[in-house]
Amino acid sequence: MILAVCLNPAVDTLIYLNDIVKGSVNRIQKEIPFPGGKGVHVGLGVKELGEDVTVLGIWGGLTGQWIKDELNKKGIKCIGPTVDAWTRVCQTIKSKSAFDETEILGVGPKIDDIVFSQFMSDYQNILTNVEIVSISGSCPPGTPDDAYAQMIRIANAQQIPTVIDCTGTQFENAIKENPTACHLNYSEAKTISGKLGMKDCIEYLKMYFEIPVITKGAEGLVISKNDNLLRTKVGVDKVVSPVGSGDAVTAALVVGVKNGYDIEKIAKLAVSCGAANCIRPELGLFYKDDVFRLEKEAIINVF
Repeated sequence: MILAVCLNPAVDTLIYLNDIVKGSVNRIQKEIPFPGGKGVHVGLGVKELGEDVTVLGIWGGLTGQWIKDELNKKGIKCIGPTVDAWTRVCQTIKSKSAFDETEILGVGPKIDDIVFSQFMSDYQNILTNVEIVSISGSCPPGTPDDAYAQMIRIANAQQIPTVIDCTGTQFENAIKENPTACHLNYSEAKTISGKLGMKDCIEYLKMYFEIPVITKGAEGLVISKNDNLLRTKVGVDKVVSPVGSGDAVTAALVVGVKNGYDIEKIAKLAVSCGAANCIRPELGLFYKDDVFRLEKEAIINVF
């Protein structure tokens, strides 16, 4: 089983407006909610690829329960503590104006030491049934700065591989514990490494990860494994929404590491999952039929 950790789940909502007028009333024409948060997206992607997955999160109020209900409908088990404050809401604007694809991200309920201790207890209890751990996304206020590092340390002690997708202090502390793999977008990789080129960024990440992946939108991704370095991309006719495409890549990376795929197979799967997410209107969701079609069209080069 795969464990997808999502400390800060969200209700991702698409809101449709023709335009946004400053200082005036703006009425939404249509809104559609989706279960979200990076770790939730990873769980959904892993499930779509045919793997058994459990999502571990901190669930708040009615919004948190709604996310769990939606995941349960897809056969995804949810565990983790509940809190009274509602799970955050994140909004993506769909508009004919300059605000199209603007994201407004909620913060999440503040947690205390008791809630985090419950979370870590649930984490440790489930690891006996877990083959790989994915840890991704932001953390709610009150989360220790070394939360990711703690989870990686515990997983390493049980020889369970870990894949991370995060930035900031959590990333800085996490790499001290030697996680197996990571996914970052190019902007994040530049900030973390202090490098400019994709190759320099991936070389930096190779010092800390067995399998680092960097994505750069339509230019595809770069991946390294066992001193092999590949660049791969696949084209799509139309991008409907890029939200969640990075999480789709992470889901593919997790499945690839778990099943011991070679670097070329991971690269094709990851870039195809990211592209498949772009061509569907649902936020953070892709379909395996799209993935299998795009894999045949993926272009791979030694980088």
